[in-house]
Amino acid sequence: MGHEQRLSTDLEYVIPHDPHKPGGELFLILETTFVHRSNGRLHGLTVPGSGATEYYLAPGLQYAAHPRFVIEGSYQFPVVRNAGDLALRTDRNVLLGVRLLF
Repeated sequence: MGHEQRLSTDLEYVIPHDPHKPGGELFLILETTFVHRSNGRLHGLTVPGSGATEYYLAPGLQYAAHPRFVIEGSYQFPVVRNAGDLALRTDRNVLLGVRLLF
């Protein structure tokens, strides 16, 4: 496998709620990921078709039930996928998470 570069972004929108009550915030999120993989090498030789350039979007929701407890989920899918025949590919991902902040 060759070198890999990644660039990720995250955009969040807070759905309005009572600002005097901490916790209970719901966020709409949109994450993006750009991945570029160069061609791999085997025994010092470049392996053609092993590189890839991909761009993913991942819309999702994040719920801050308490200022220190967050539940989140998103669905990631490819928008651009330029991958060679031998490159690893991801069709879609479901990401679920729980965060306990301390």
